[in-house]
Amino acid sequence: MIKNNWLEEMFTSEEKHSYKIKDILINTKTAFQKVMLLEMETYKKTLVLDGEVQSTELDEYIYHESIVHPAMLLHPNPKRVLILGGGEGATLREVLKYKSLEEVVMVDIDGEVVDFCRKYLQIFHQGSFDDPRATLVINDAKDYLANHDAKFDVIISDLCCPIEGSPSCFLYTIEFYQILKKHLTEKGVLLVQSGPGDIPGFKVFSSINATLKEVFAKVIPFSSYVPSFIIPWGFNIAVNDASQDILAFSDNIEVFLGEKLIVDNLKYYDSGAHLRMFSMPKHLRNILANEVNIITDKNPCFLFK
Repeated sequence: MIKNNWLEEMFTSEEKHSYKIKDILINTKTAFQKVMLLEMETYKKTLVLDGEVQSTELDEYIYHESIVHPAMLLHPNPKRVLILGGGEGATLREVLKYKSLEEVVMVDIDGEVVDFCRKYLQIFHQGSFDDPRATLVINDAKDYLANHDAKFDVIISDLCCPIEGSPSCFLYTIEFYQILKKHLTEKGVLLVQSGPGDIPGFKVFSSINATLKEVFAKVIPFSSYVPSFIIPWGFNIAVNDASQDILAFSDNIEVFLGEKLIVDNLKYYDSGAHLRMFSMPKHLRNILANEVNIITDKNPCFLFK
């Protein structure tokens, strides 16, 4: 909601945050969602979908490096990658930095948003849509997976948060994670953006973590603080092979990045950031250990909006 040049974003029914707007560059609507491109006083160019800040010029690299590199490093030789969502093209940008990559498929339901980002947010995607290794598919994620048998070394779920009334809430269920598991190779890695990474909105995160544990041999939670999100943002890594351990890489991140990246031009992710990302505080570890809510198609979990 915009009031007197301020974007007001609700976090819970009792909490909201306001961002000062310098200019409204675009305000439109697609078949699926409302789309705004704002020039913020603090965060510069900012993509807003359905009133939610998605990415900002000032700090998008924190989110996008977090959602890509731990998963890509955990796989011994990632050649085929699937991105679900990721309309800005910035997740795609980070995946394309890997020498071993042969193909990355990006599936997004909203072609209008992708076209919008491709045209106006070059500073985010940096031409990644035009890379010959990248294939863009405009489709529903479930539809795509149901009609393709391909397996991937890494799957990155960069989908919108589960909000009541949105089809995205059915892409965080045990049924959907069972589908994703079938599309992973033996050493395959799944990384899921999982919503707020701290209280009071931690219920979605902990429920996703518990649900993934019902499907995969090992699930590792982590978070990164993204300033424009105001709170730490949560992610979960899931693998079929319990011997795979991202925590074991803590002292060798720079070595791995130097070996695997075409060019190491990362702004956020290194060994120091890695240690911070995977160091969950006691109160959150306790919540995760005691979470019993399993998300299903009949029992979805919603982020407040």
